[in-house]
Amino acid sequence: MKLNILNFNQEQYYLKTIFNSCDRNLKILDLGCGLGRNLELLKGMGFNHLLGADINPEMVTTVLSKGFECVLVNDLSFEGKKWDVILMSHLIEHFDHQSLQKFIESYINLLAPEGKLVISTPLLTQSFYNDFDHIKPYNPMGLQMVFGSELEQVQLQSKSKLRLTEIYFYRLPWRLQWYSTFYLPNQQRWPHWINRIGKLFYALSLGRLGTKSGWIGCFELI
Repeated sequence: MKLNILNFNQEQYYLKTIFNSCDRNLKILDLGCGLGRNLELLKGMGFNHLLGADINPEMVTTVLSKGFECVLVNDLSFEGKKWDVILMSHLIEHFDHQSLQKFIESYINLLAPEGKLVISTPLLTQSFYNDFDHIKPYNPMGLQMVFGSELEQVQLQSKSKLRLTEIYFYRLPWRLQWYSTFYLPNQQRWPHWINRIGKLFYALSLGRLGTKSGWIGCFELI
């Protein structure tokens, strides 16, 4: 896998790791595709059967302008559709727990035999609630308790069962945040320079020097 050191992103690196051994003819649904960053990554790896879906019509228009197939989530056709991989990147943290259970169940039923569900989601860090519509972070253990094969003492237990087969915890650069200079003009510049140095250390260390910020898990339907 080729790396551009200065633009290194450990989350993207681990996504490549998960998909690297996959058949390039797999049918992949990128659910909550945003501006198409992961579609671009997968296309660059040689995957051609890609479909993006998002709730935001402006993002769908942008992804279409990049040459990808993309639809609004409400326009997804489920009739006779089976996907080899469903990717949920930075998606599940936008749901409360009851809605999330129903949401995941509705989509994993669209997986083909031996299909995979790939989830990438942030941990609870100082920047988690920077995203205005983040509701709560979800840890891998929490998903295993709801979707695992063993009965757990929790309020919710899904009839749909998932097995975790791969997991990676990714880091982002160390970053100062709570300084007025990041929000108002004509303030001290030194916090900006510290963040640039943190990003440089992060890039040169290939993500080893940074803050643990999220996880990526690959699940199979049992």
